Amino acid sequence: MLEKILQYDTSWLIAINNSGSEKFDAFWLFVTHTPHWIPFFTASATEFLLV
Repeated sequence: MLEKILQYDTSWLIAINNSGSEKFDAFWLFVTHTPHWIPFFTASATEFLLV
């Protein structure tokens, strides 16, 4: 089961990476830059702890 999920995940990510659209390059650079996720995880953790 896990092997099938990993295979699906890999094929999906390869399809996204091979889309060849340069207009999304800036988006992916922003999304993959770790410090941009710190506010999201901080807010999520805060919300989780308050519930």
